[in-house]
Amino acid sequence: MSACSDRKARCGGARRAGAIAHAGITLFGLLAGVSSSAMAADLSATVVYQNGIVHTVDQAGTVAQALAISGGKIAYVGSNAGVQSLIGKNTKVIDL
Repeated sequence: MSACSDRKARCGGARRAGAIAHAGITLFGLLAGVSSSAMAADLSATVVYQNGIVHTVDQAGTVAQALAISGGKIAYVGSNAGVQSLIGKNTKVIDL
């Protein structure tokens, strides 16, 4: 029996829907050494998250709109416009 089986209101769909509706991604220290510039033009990301709120947790408190993952690593953090060049025919695009 799972810990959430007796607390469906707290662990169930309403909480999950609220988290999804917020559409924010918080990255805790994962962005060390990540540049905002795009990868080489001929490379595509594996997954692109766009139209979201990406808290980079850097000293400047930067908030971005998009995040790209390539080869299991963060390849890009920045604007929706900037991530478009990383979307290829096999890229999974998730609209936050």
